[in-house]
Amino acid sequence: MAAFDGGQQVDGLLVEEIAGEVLVVNSATNEAHALRGASAAVFALCDGATTRAEMATLVAVQTGLPVDPEIVDLALAELVDAGIVTPAAAQPQTTRRQVLHKLGLVAGAAAALPLIETITMQPAAAAASGPPVTSPPTGNDVDCQYRVEYGPCSVGCGGGTMQGTVIVQVPASGNGAPCPSGPFTLACAEQPCPVQCQFHFEQGPCNDGMMTITQVIDAPAQFGGGCPTIPPITVPC
Repeated sequence: MAAFDGGQQVDGLLVEEIAGEVLVVNSATNEAHALRGASAAVFALCDGATTRAEMATLVAVQTGLPVDPEIVDLALAELVDAGIVTPAAAQPQTTRRQVLHKLGLVAGAAAALPLIETITMQPAAAAASGPPVTSPPTGNDVDCQYRVEYGPCSVGCGGGTMQGTVIVQVPASGNGAPCPSGPFTLACAEQPCPVQCQFHFEQGPCNDGMMTITQVIDAPAQFGGGCPTIPPITVPC
């Protein structure tokens, strides 16, 4: 068995498929990444087990691109640079220009090459705040004024929580209402986690020295999970 040299998705990501693109939200960095073409296909295969050679074959089936490890290298480099995949080993330095020049792709096929667009989101703490700050009233009794800052979601899917911290802006004085001590908790990432399909390969009978190997789906993908389509392969027997 070939040594694993692919990649592993980092923990805590929220992944959704929207309008033919894969949107990956990393709450730890407050960034959203839109994956297109081979980037989306390679990201789905970063399961800690699939090798680069296996990725090249599966990406070709899904995108129509040639079976070429440099396409996988380019996608892995961009995914690692985006901070959503951890590589299993040092990745070769591959550029989009090198791949285009080597493969001589026309415009339609080139659109399937790896492409990632990154968007910086508003931090959760800024979106989930408490009462607005006002000037303290005159007199001796001043109510506490505060806001609650929430950290990242504990999980990327399947139901998690965000923990809030009280940030005191105006402390209570006199007989004013005291500041709350918490804890504050909000539910988040309540959508089900994507489930990849399960499949195996079955060998057909040997006829005239040739045998067909066929993919058999054991369990379909659910909640936006992926499922590579692998055509039958005929081999000598």
